[in-house]
Amino acid sequence: MTPSAFDRLLSMVSPWLKKYSRRESICPGERLAITLRYLASGNSHVSLMYLFRVSAQCIGKIVLETSTVLYRELKGLVFPKLTTDLWLRVASEFETMWNIPHCLGAVGGKHVAVQAFPHCASRYFNYKGFHSMILMAVADAKLKFISVDFGGSGRRGGANVFNHSALGRKMAQNEISAPPPSDVNGINLPYVFVGDAAFQGIRGILTPFPGKFLPPEENLFNYRLSRARRIIENAFGVLCARFRILRTSIIASPTLVKSIVMCCLALHNFHLMDEESIPPRRRKYKGYGYEDYVREDGTYIFGRWRQESKEKEFKIFENLKRKVSNKDPSARTQFSSDEVMENFLQYFMENPVSWQWTRI
Repeated sequence: MTPSAFDRLLSMVSPWLKKYSRRESICPGERLAITLRYLASGNSHVSLMYLFRVSAQCIGKIVLETSTVLYRELKGLVFPKLTTDLWLRVASEFETMWNIPHCLGAVGGKHVAVQAFPHCASRYFNYKGFHSMILMAVADAKLKFISVDFGGSGRRGGANVFNHSALGRKMAQNEISAPPPSDVNGINLPYVFVGDAAFQGIRGILTPFPGKFLPPEENLFNYRLSRARRIIENAFGVLCARFRILRTSIIASPTLVKSIVMCCLALHNFHLMDEESIPPRRRKYKGYGYEDYVREDGTYIFGRWRQESKEKEFKIFENLKRKVSNKDPSARTQFSSDEVMENFLQYFMENPVSWQWTRI
């Protein structure tokens, strides 16, 4: 984090963190520093006690209060409202960067490890063999989280958690303001999210063909889909690499765990937005090569997080906006999951990228 970013955060939360007492209180700047250090390092309260000379009990209270205030102040700035213009912009970025049209975002889930809560038995015990709470999120092409939902118990499946999330309920009722289907090079395609096999059967989410020995065209479809689907994997990867508290088993109450995770998500988006105007090689949060990227010949390069053209986007955005404006938003065509997959398969076959057949 740059000093200027820290100062901006401090100016937002300082009025809410000031304490008035006869005794000398811990200043807002130190409260913010303690919280950020805890989130970024994943160190225990006892470790931070020796670093900041503040008792472990006090650090627990500071983290809860400061993370709650940070999320409350940032959420209106970093989590956008789900509007048609937002979806069109996200779709234009995916088409520019990952060669997939009409993509509203990559959806995925993550198990956040926690220490077993009192009196909860196996409620949070997942199939991986540890206690967790589920984070369900949608990311755009630049790794920012568009929609997040956290708090589901680890024993529930990803699709079940998504269906009961705010976005899942809105999708079921067609209330997400998604643009209507439109033609792309003569093929009528709806706007969809991309996800893995865990989301199979959910209307509005494009998933890969199941199985191992698939025909070449279905292998091609899965490859092209996986390029966009890896976005959510990268978003979670960068998030956990920068906020290492998410790599530990969090020892806290459910309320504090939720406050910590939502604060990390808000800070992730805050840093990405803060560095958008900075050249990639000078960025601190997500520097050059930190995320996965693809070379011009189609070679997929893993980002450093695993180890330790605006103009074109604007053109695509304007074209998509023009198409939508000529249609009646209320006239939404309903597609079955199989029809959507077949339409996208046809698009990938008729609109190849130069390297695609060498990658499957």
